Amino acid sequence: MSESLLFKGISSLLSKILDFAIGGRRRKEQVSFHIPKKTLTIVPLPSRNPNWWHMGSTGNVPAMQISARFFATNITKYNVVIPVAKLETTGTLGHVDVQDFDSDYWGRYALPPGGSSELHMHFWVMPPFKEKGESFTSDLLVFDQFGNKHKTKDVNFTYS
Repeated sequence: MSESLLFKGISSLLSKILDFAIGGRRRKEQVSFHIPKKTLTIVPLPSRNPNWWHMGSTGNVPAMQISARFFATNITKYNVVIPVAKLETTGTLGHVDVQDFDSDYWGRYALPPGGSSELHMHFWVMPPFKEKGESFTSDLLVFDQFGNKHKTKDVNFTYS
């Protein structure tokens, strides 16, 4: 028997053993993942005017710039990302900023298990539905990456 034929035979055998070992391990390592139904507690900030709006514009088109600030705590064992918020009065989607736990930066960072942070929510509404100087009340919805929605009712926004 030639060396090349022997080498091919050994390689084929080792390949089959390796495929079996890896395939068997894959079947044993199935991961079960529980999607939590509630991931956050959200409470108002005690600061003086955390929720406000101001008249702005996009180009020459009037728009309402709306800002809300709350405090959130992750009550799960998973990292929680909050990709979007919704101003229920208009159905407008806005973005949510969370402070990074490793720096002073704000953005779409995850809240670690048990972690707490301020949430800064920002919306642009066109056309405006209020006049300068008027306040309004709306429910706010915050969505996490699991699809859960967290509702805060009757949030008052003052003109500033």
